[in-house]
Amino acid sequence: MDGFSGGERNVIGLARVLLSDPDVLLLDEPSNHLDMEGVEWFIDFVRKSKAAIIMVSHNRHLLDTVTKEIWELRRSRVTVWTGNYSDFQRQKAEALARQERQFKAQQRLIARIEFQARRLKDMANAYDDPGQAKRAKAMLKRVDRMDKIEKPDDQERTFGASMKGSGRHGRIALSIRDFSFAFGDRVLFDGANLEIEFGDRVCLVGNNGSGKSTLFRSILQEGDWDNPTLRIGKSVRVGDYSQLREDLDPSETLEDWAVRTTRQPPKQAVLLLHRFLFSREDLARPIGSLSGGEKSRLQLARLVHEQVNFLMLDEPTNHLDIQACEQLEEMLQDFEGTLFVISHDRYFLDKLVDRVVEVQDRQLVDHPMRFAAWWRKKAAAGEFGRHTALRDRRGETEGKDDARQAFEDRRTRQRELNRLRNRYRDLESRITKLEDRIGDLERRLESAYGPGHDPASAEALLHDLHAGRDELARLYEDWESVAAALED
Repeated sequence: MDGFSGGERNVIGLARVLLSDPDVLLLDEPSNHLDMEGVEWFIDFVRKSKAAIIMVSHNRHLLDTVTKEIWELRRSRVTVWTGNYSDFQRQKAEALARQERQFKAQQRLIARIEFQARRLKDMANAYDDPGQAKRAKAMLKRVDRMDKIEKPDDQERTFGASMKGSGRHGRIALSIRDFSFAFGDRVLFDGANLEIEFGDRVCLVGNNGSGKSTLFRSILQEGDWDNPTLRIGKSVRVGDYSQLREDLDPSETLEDWAVRTTRQPPKQAVLLLHRFLFSREDLARPIGSLSGGEKSRLQLARLVHEQVNFLMLDEPTNHLDIQACEQLEEMLQDFEGTLFVISHDRYFLDKLVDRVVEVQDRQLVDHPMRFAAWWRKKAAAGEFGRHTALRDRRGETEGKDDARQAFEDRRTRQRELNRLRNRYRDLESRITKLEDRIGDLERRLESAYGPGHDPASAEALLHDLHAGRDELARLYEDWESVAAALED
């Protein structure tokens, strides 16, 4: 098994599970290390499978293609979202915006009710009116009985670091000339050639076992200015990220790792860990106890500290959660050096890569185009196998009825939403006008009880004031009902 690549090992693990023909599949990052053909095959398998499938995955392309529900685990709560990953992103943004509006509206309502209750208390004290005091108490009880809308919390913890780099290197970052490599009789490369210049953003693609990680390992172990086959530029500082994390000692604690890596006293060394979301309680943990994502963050921390100008990244998004993937993408977009990356994360490559190098027939075939353009070209040529085409044809026929029904459902919901929004705005306007009228009545009532005024007019004003307050209470109840319906 040690002779297989990470992707090949993952295929073997999947085969072991799938051959048992299960009713329920629990899959933890099943697409990690799979090549692009493997990911497409897996997508086709999932869509055809009759099993119930629950997977932990941060592969956004996979989630967009196969999932019907997203379960988001955040702050000890699970929130269920209908649809794929793109639907989840849109619905969550809408839900946060809606919650923000509802929170602010409820806070305005509470402020109004509490203000009215204070005025009623003042009136009750001024005129010794137990009825006003009772009404004020009832209004405050209504505030206490409300289902309080939480202030939306959309603040995620983020890395406190950036890939600054160590300045520009010479024109050539990496020159590969007549590179050959074999495992026994198995030849991976036979006279391969490639040249990468400063500022290039290159991805290396190819099937599992084609030798991508082997090429990276050879460059890191043997690459040098004086090596005519694997020549690295003279002023190039290489930083590497390994998918198998062979450089991490599982028995070493996080604090010891930080001190060894940064060569600084513990107090300064652990600051690097804090910037990558490790807490004080984590410092004594052995590296072997970390999750895959935590080990990935550790490697990113090392790269930030080293301030390199040529990054070689082997599957950097494997095991990172989606938010961390997006942060890494932002960091790499700001990186001013050269990027050479192995990845099967299409979202990641679409954002970062402007050149594709493919391992094909033991050679390095250069495609000077963005990843999305290369992908479309390969798909159009039918080079990703028949699964994609079959899935697309099936989707065209099966999706029409679902799309039509979804459209009708959306239109019905939109009509009801528009009706509620109009009712909501109408109630807000009526409440504002009535509050102004009640304020005017209260001021006129105070004047009517003064010397030289007709007591009968005061009685009429008091009657109008009570009627206005009763109507305001009804409007508040209607407003709360409509607000709750909008939230639903």
